[in-house]
Amino acid sequence: SRNLRTLDLSSVSLREEGARELAQSRHLGNLRKLNLGSTQLGDAGARALAESPTLTNLTKLHLNSNQMTSVGIGALARSRILFRLTKLNLSVNGQSVEDSIEAMRELAHSPSLRRVKRLHLAANHIGGEGAKHLARSPLLEGLTWLSLMSNPLGVDGMRALANSPHLIQLWHLALDGFGNAVGATGR
Repeated sequence: SRNLRTLDLSSVSLREEGARELAQSRHLGNLRKLNLGSTQLGDAGARALAESPTLTNLTKLHLNSNQMTSVGIGALARSRILFRLTKLNLSVNGQSVEDSIEAMRELAHSPSLRRVKRLHLAANHIGGEGAKHLARSPLLEGLTWLSLMSNPLGVDGMRALANSPHLIQLWHLALDGFGNAVGATGR
């Protein structure tokens, strides 16, 4: 339906083929909220969404738990579909600390994220270097809510976030959870 504003397909096994069909649908041009959490998109499905000619009015996008690496996250970061987003959930996608460094670099340089207020990046293996990319990004100045739960940020990552001149509007920073080995110094 052309009037559809919210579509929740979370936990439906879409994979690349389903993502491609969804991305090409002419009837989803008015869609504002899309939840594709746990749909097994992978990088190929993320690229298919990134190339969508119709999903350009989204304001909320949930792509958590989809086995995406920096390849898929990078494709999304360079995509027009993120331009109007105010909320983006990419939690539980990073494959390694090394891969997450590149993914955070891509996100930090994405002009499409200027309007994002809420960014969910929990459990993505984001280490200190990845956190530094986020902290140095003037494109993320509008963030008010950031979830980095269950990421090995370390003291360097925490220090970068705390000293960021760009995260000044942030009022909620979620760091709890397993893996945030920051110790007393980081706190």
